[in-house]
Amino acid sequence: MKTKSDYVLADRIEDSLWIELRRTERCNAYTEEMLWAIEALVSDANLDESIRTVVFVGAGGRAFCAGADLGEIAARSWKSVLSLTSARIFSLIQEARAVTIAALNGVAVGGGLELALACDIRLAASHASMWLPEPSIGLLPAAGALHRLPQLVGAGRAKELIVGGAVWDAATAQSAGLVAEVVPAPKLRATVDGWTQRIGSRDAAATYLAKQTLNGRVGDGGHDLVAQSLLVQLRNPRRH
Repeated sequence: MKTKSDYVLADRIEDSLWIELRRTERCNAYTEEMLWAIEALVSDANLDESIRTVVFVGAGGRAFCAGADLGEIAARSWKSVLSLTSARIFSLIQEARAVTIAALNGVAVGGGLELALACDIRLAASHASMWLPEPSIGLLPAAGALHRLPQLVGAGRAKELIVGGAVWDAATAQSAGLVAEVVPAPKLRATVDGWTQRIGSRDAAATYLAKQTLNGRVGDGGHDLVAQSLLVQLRNPRRH
């Protein structure tokens, strides 16, 4: 699959779409152009039911993603921050039809961590680390961390990163519930492949409905029953 950015590479492998950030000289920090390329790829994947998983990874072995390009941040006006491109695209990733996986093969900083938080599953190499530096430069992690991080690890642990400026290694992130699995760097690709194969073997409709419900459309449980009812009807269309 082609992209409109030289810094974003898309690779279709069976029923998985791999999206690689390839700006190694800047630790894979993303620009607006890169975000638009990611948006186009995820939007296209939403239209292709044969894509069961979308995997995000950083090029090289040093960084997953160092967040937004600092030069672009410095040039922003206060009005632009009210409608962050990253916030919109990370929401698109969270609501994607396919299951999204962040393969944390290095540091995930600021918006890079927020990209990972938007994914359904996070898998990390043992040398990976993550932190949110925004408050140290007078900003907030406003592309999703303020609400996604507490949902994943609880308010107390989230404050360690957002308010306290803590840096988590992969083991700490796993113990907090942020990362599902930690493996040595050479085994990360095989671990991701194992997850994509397992997800691909599961029912697509059930997986999608479960994901959407877990993302917050739960209420008192009634939505679960509606989703289950729809699945039964799909499997047995002549029953009423």
